[in-house]
Amino acid sequence: MHCSVRMLSLLVPLICAVVASVSRAEGVQEADLVAEIRELMRDPAPGGADEDYMSVLADRRKKVISRIEALLRSHPRTPSRDEMLAAKLESLYIVATLDAQDLSRLQVEADRVLAGKPSASLAAYAAYLKMQAGIIAHRQRLRRQSLAASRAASRATTATTTTTTSAPTTTQAPAPDRFVIGEYRSFVATYPKSRFAPGLMGRLIEDAVTRGDRAGAERYLAKLRQDHPRHVETERQSAAERARSAVGKPFSLRAKTTTGQTVDVQDLRGHVVVVYFWASYCPHCRESIVRLQSMLERLASRGLRMIGVSLDESRTSLDAFTSSRGIRWPQCFSGKAWDDDVARRYGVQAIPSAYVVDGEGILRAIRQEDVESVVMTLLAERPDSRPAARE
Repeated sequence: MHCSVRMLSLLVPLICAVVASVSRAEGVQEADLVAEIRELMRDPAPGGADEDYMSVLADRRKKVISRIEALLRSHPRTPSRDEMLAAKLESLYIVATLDAQDLSRLQVEADRVLAGKPSASLAAYAAYLKMQAGIIAHRQRLRRQSLAASRAASRATTATTTTTTSAPTTTQAPAPDRFVIGEYRSFVATYPKSRFAPGLMGRLIEDAVTRGDRAGAERYLAKLRQDHPRHVETERQSAAERARSAVGKPFSLRAKTTTGQTVDVQDLRGHVVVVYFWASYCPHCRESIVRLQSMLERLASRGLRMIGVSLDESRTSLDAFTSSRGIRWPQCFSGKAWDDDVARRYGVQAIPSAYVVDGEGILRAIRQEDVESVVMTLLAERPDSRPAARE
């Protein structure tokens, strides 16, 4: 008995040393696997043929998936678990997309993650990718149905062309996809503070505006401001709301022009005024301003006036461009670029933008294209639509 106790006392340190050695080896193996996975997640820079790049990317992401599965089998409680599960979900999405596979495996994995009491951020990511997979599958079903209907219609037309004349067909614009909108609503209701929510709320606001549901748009905008007060999407949607709210109200613009004069839209009552937000560095602006110049020359005698609000930072660039193009209508320039007071007040988010003001000084439309049709309508509405004397 005495010998057994003595033997045990000698073995304990040895056993502890062996256990410590094994633990260190496992730790090194875990760290090596995590490092390898992180390196594989750094997608290669594009180069060469697109097909080659996509093939390399798909192979790397397949390795990510297999390495993560090996890591979680050997180290199920690794501190990097959430990071690894997110990487696996992302890689499943990418591989299925690149290999033109269905996303059912991703959906199964997302369900498994959600059932495992994940962190809030991982749960939102899993739910977001699962939602996107469902939307893709839905759109694929719609395409298959559309193709089948088209083929059936083609066969029916072929069968009847020898005896009848087919009636003309009309093409209607597709209605907004209510399935997708419903998925967005469900996600936002469940994960309102996730990093994906602002973009989806923006889509919901735009959908509500398109349907004329102003109360719905305001409700989602209020939620966006509450949950994501400093997000870029919040500023974008707030600006868009300022622009929408301005339509139908008096338009206020009183500013110094590049020639030192003061221009005031309200002093131009009786005229139709196009307030054009633009910048000389913007290619589309440079093209459209030529058309606007031509429109002004044709319609000035009927009461059209134009005012430019430049979002340039350089006065030199603005002057050089307007001089080279012979643009003589007033140009307001603050040098604040996108922080221009008038642009911010009226929610200008894209250039060029044309704000069209009627003869009563009321903002009637905000357009980026087809400005002339709005102008012609408003000119026809003037109390005296006879040609006015050029000022």
